Amino acid sequence: SVQEIKSQAKLAQWEINVVKGPVRISTPTEMVATKQHDVRMLELTASELKQLGSGTKAHDGVGIFSKPIQVENLSGSVSIIDPSQAVAMICSKSTVKPTGLNIWYDGRQDHDEPKVDVIAVQGLGAHPYYTWVGKQDSDNKATSTRRRPFDFLRRRTKNAQAAADGLSNIPQSASGAAESETMWLRDLLPSFIPHARIATYSYESDWRRAGVKTSVRKCGQQLLNVLLQNRSGEKVTNHGDDFSNIRLSTAGIVFLGTPHHGSDAAVYGMWLAQAVRHDKTLLKALQKHSSALDEIAQDFETSYRDADIVCFYENKEAAYGPWQIQLVDQQSATLHGRRMIFLTTDHSGLNKFYGPEDSNFSLVWPEIQQMVWTAPSKIEAKYSPQTVINKKDFRISFSLQGIPVMSKFVARDAEMNRLEQGLLPTSVRRRVFVLHGLGGIGKTQLSVEFARKNQKSYSAIFWINSSNKEKLRQSITDLASRLPQDQVSEKIKSYLKGEGSDVDEVVNEMLRWLSQPLNDQWLLIFDNVDREFSVSAEDPEAFDINLYFPEADQGSILVTTRLASLWRLGTDLKLEPVNELQGENILKNKIGNSVKDSTQLIELLQGLPLAINQAGSYMRETGTNVAEYIKLYNHAWKKLMKRSREDANGSVLTTWTLSFDHLRAQSQEAANLLLLWAFLDNQDLWYGLFAPALNQEFIDKMPDWFIKCVTDELDFRDCIRLLLKYSFIDSKIESSSFSIHPVFHHWCFHAFEEDKAVMSRLAIIIVASAAPSKTSLDYPLTQRRLLPHCDRIFSLVQQRIQGILTDEINLQWQNNAYDELAGLYSDQKRVKEAENLYLRALAGKEKAWGPEHTSTLNTVNNLAALYSNQGKMKEAESLYLRALAGKEKAWGAEHTSTLDTVNNLA
Repeated sequence: SVQEIKSQAKLAQWEINVVKGPVRISTPTEMVATKQHDVRMLELTASELKQLGSGTKAHDGVGIFSKPIQVENLSGSVSIIDPSQAVAMICSKSTVKPTGLNIWYDGRQDHDEPKVDVIAVQGLGAHPYYTWVGKQDSDNKATSTRRRPFDFLRRRTKNAQAAADGLSNIPQSASGAAESETMWLRDLLPSFIPHARIATYSYESDWRRAGVKTSVRKCGQQLLNVLLQNRSGEKVTNHGDDFSNIRLSTAGIVFLGTPHHGSDAAVYGMWLAQAVRHDKTLLKALQKHSSALDEIAQDFETSYRDADIVCFYENKEAAYGPWQIQLVDQQSATLHGRRMIFLTTDHSGLNKFYGPEDSNFSLVWPEIQQMVWTAPSKIEAKYSPQTVINKKDFRISFSLQGIPVMSKFVARDAEMNRLEQGLLPTSVRRRVFVLHGLGGIGKTQLSVEFARKNQKSYSAIFWINSSNKEKLRQSITDLASRLPQDQVSEKIKSYLKGEGSDVDEVVNEMLRWLSQPLNDQWLLIFDNVDREFSVSAEDPEAFDINLYFPEADQGSILVTTRLASLWRLGTDLKLEPVNELQGENILKNKIGNSVKDSTQLIELLQGLPLAINQAGSYMRETGTNVAEYIKLYNHAWKKLMKRSREDANGSVLTTWTLSFDHLRAQSQEAANLLLLWAFLDNQDLWYGLFAPALNQEFIDKMPDWFIKCVTDELDFRDCIRLLLKYSFIDSKIESSSFSIHPVFHHWCFHAFEEDKAVMSRLAIIIVASAAPSKTSLDYPLTQRRLLPHCDRIFSLVQQRIQGILTDEINLQWQNNAYDELAGLYSDQKRVKEAENLYLRALAGKEKAWGPEHTSTLNTVNNLAALYSNQGKMKEAESLYLRALAGKEKAWGAEHTSTLDTVNNLA
């Protein structure tokens, strides 16, 4: 019977964990019971128990019986449990795992599942069992042992090894009286919270052991991972499967002397660690005024502001060797605005209680009990559909569409680790990382690889082209098309259809979406923020990046830039040139096999990935070896320096010059296409951009090479293939579009001054010809794709490139092109640019054909419509009246064009 088992257990000094239901008997290492042994033996001897255990998967024998059993002399433990609990692994002193979760009480009552999990997390370097054990001698007095900080050096004796493992407190009081142990989480707490499952979490963080190297944040991240894995195997209804849902599911936290702001005692530990040459990372972080701890504390207070939190602290000093110190003082052990309670003990006694009558325990258990009682209702309220949107609603499929990506990325492990430490979402608080360095150093490709590697850590990853203000704004608006349809605002829908809403409205809508509660695990990558902004700056394309950060303090932001001054935005890393091994691997990836004697070449190219990559392409295509390439490089370098520009990166541009000369010898068309690209935007070039230009009236004025390159798409792709082979351009993922690196794009523009007039005129014709009709199905999308090219053209127009306005024919196509580009800007609510180009077109047409020519009057009408949309009614009326008078004279009062103007004027 149960009473007989209890009686025998008492005589044998066995442990009794639970008193309910049939019997489970195990030797010191317990195991999971198997159904095949159920109700098969009514008597069990020690040898039979051993035999029973030999056929099972775990280490010991466990039996579940529906009738009383006879127990002979047997050392071990007796657990009396309900059969449904047989699959729960209940931990004991001898089976406690050194790392991970250990369950001490499973909280099942009358076949009901536990309502709440209580998880006790050990301190740094603590023992998984004795951390939670209080001791009492035969006179019912709590016992303590003097701390011996140098015990970990005594490795030659058994007791010294035990001390190193956290077992220095031998079960005997200072007076020699026998001690009893109380593992209070198992022996005391269940009676106060019977419906809660109680577990401990242990982890490797003992700085006293050689080879242990970790950080406070890594230990915390590991705890989250373990909890996430265990929750995935449970039936957790609608409580999610990521870190933020662990936060939402946390009802309360009890801190027992946690050094939120460090401890002076960490200095002593650092001396000892240094003496034995052990890692000091953990101890350094635990010092007073530690920046690492301050950052964690800020993250924590932001993330858990809605949790019930109580901080306990010690009010006694403790003897540590020759020192008497308070290990963690009140200021460090408490959090501002949270309840704080002191316990009459030193630091070691904060987590050790010997019985229900322990005065310190009587202060702790009511706090835990209250949190457990209120937890179910509190957590359900957090997940109520009326108060929160499911976090999964914000998930967006990962895509790098339109981003230039290297097919073979050479690992940069140290830099990748820095990015992961600074950007991976471990809290709700926003994390900003600035990756800065020279052009061509590999910032964009490292960012791409980070996004690819860590895509599952984020709900959404957005790539934003930030090379100038308009590209940034346009890039943000393009992201709107990726939002879940049920979360797209009416303004965004209208914009995507091309029916209204200006870019600024859509940008603000996107920033609001990123600031929504629970939408806190996105990653924004602002790529190529290279224009320096200041209030007094004259660069119209520069911008204040802070204005484009979402308002809410959440999410992760990565900025790539050449501007070291942006380090103030957050954590920063200057990306240095690649080392010799990495440079060799870049060459190997390009050439296809190992390259001998590459060290000198990598040094010559200053370890710049862009230059090494292009050198490899040249060597592959020409069959040149390293020595030959170096000779060619040095010759090209001398020529380059004779016409050098202050902003030119020598190693990159020398490799570019070598490759370009060889390209031009192979294909004049491909070489000219590359130069033409300098007069268009660098990010998005596709065949459909060029083809409409061949349908123009002035095709006979276009260069022969352009006609030959573009007339047939196969010829166009032959040119693109050559440019790809020499690594001048990159193809974009999931797209038939191509891009060119900003460094190469810049150099193409400045390389050949004599061709600028021809290339500028050609670029204007191309973009204007590609402007879509409003009746075309892809009208909104094509307009958005053309905008960056319009901006490039507009920039060239502002620079007043000489040689464009040469004759009446050129004036004719140019004026019509300005009209088309102005209309595109007007449709996108870019009124400043639209007005500028309309005025240029009007001036040109008046000069070429006179003020009453019908083409001139069309531009007058378009400019009037632009003013009307801005509310400039006086200017609009004046222009409408001029257009009306001219059209009546030219076509008559009943002509449809005349009537359109009448309608506009009305």
